[in-house]
Amino acid sequence: MVGVLVERDPFLAPLLEWVPDRQTSAGRLVLLGGEAGVGKTSLVGFLTTRVGPEVTVRRGYCDNVATPPPLGPVLDALPDLAAEIDATTGATRPRLFREIRARLAEAPTLLVLEDVHWADEATLELVRFLGRRLDGMPLLAVLTFREDEAGAGTPLTTFLGDLATAPFVDRMHLPPLTAGAVEALVAQTSSSLDAGALYRRTGGNPFFVTEVLASGATDAPATVRDAVRARLGRLSPAARDVLGAAAILGPGASLPLLCEVDGQSVEAVDEGVRHGMLVGVQDGGFAFRHEIARETVEADLPNALRMRLHATALATLVRLGGADDHRLAHHAAGSGRQEDAVRYAIAAAAHSARLGAHREAVR
Repeated sequence: MVGVLVERDPFLAPLLEWVPDRQTSAGRLVLLGGEAGVGKTSLVGFLTTRVGPEVTVRRGYCDNVATPPPLGPVLDALPDLAAEIDATTGATRPRLFREIRARLAEAPTLLVLEDVHWADEATLELVRFLGRRLDGMPLLAVLTFREDEAGAGTPLTTFLGDLATAPFVDRMHLPPLTAGAVEALVAQTSSSLDAGALYRRTGGNPFFVTEVLASGATDAPATVRDAVRARLGRLSPAARDVLGAAAILGPGASLPLLCEVDGQSVEAVDEGVRHGMLVGVQDGGFAFRHEIARETVEADLPNALRMRLHATALATLVRLGGADDHRLAHHAAGSGRQEDAVRYAIAAAAHSARLGAHREAVR
């Protein structure tokens, strides 16, 4: 298996330092954020294997369901409290929270709650309660969450703000891998894939990188395509239309061009950004966070829709002016306008030849 803990020592080291023992006088709560697939679960999973036998490991998971069960991840972590949790009402919730705190304080404990961006209200309230009462607790609590789910007005954003100034509460951002780390992983697997191209396609996302390396193919493996489609399924139809247009237009599409080609509003573009599919680039344009996601979205477009988007892009770019012949040739070919494609391609080739880019001219 390809290693995924490359470049993670700066995050693992403080977590190991905060693992409690019986002399710990105050607990620590760590909010571990990052994009989907960046390796949060791998990091905390490795952490659980590094603690000593005197530390009790408790782990709970938040599920992406329409009506999550109250305190569902807490029930995973503390199954012996099932009866008390089932009997809890709003009036008895403070007493249950005190009972949970007492249970966690009985012995040095590592508590991991995964995907709290999907957490129910009661779970977030419990963590707020614990986060302000860490004195005297031999506890390290690590909560993972997707930062692109923390949009304005969401319960997660309010929750993060409430704990921002609490003592013994730390926030970590887990970044994607660098180009050097991707190169090291390619070398580790003796893969023939080009490390630079792999980094550009995946944006350094560890899940994408390791899945492509495991498949050994240049095409996105089914696991990656399925992950992208799952994220698309949580977006509105308008936002999915925006992503289809962005996939056709390629990196750097301006906001007016994107809205005109997809026929949607600025709000739909913002939704794609909030959910981590699109990012802003230079000159105010937009691009997919990961090229491999753009490839998946483009490949999934029905042929008729793909041709229509290319035709709209071509007409819009011609009307606005300023587009280079290479780009016009691409959209003309994609829309089935072969005569226009030939005309723009010849012009693009002549321009490349004048600049001495003879390989590009031949293409």
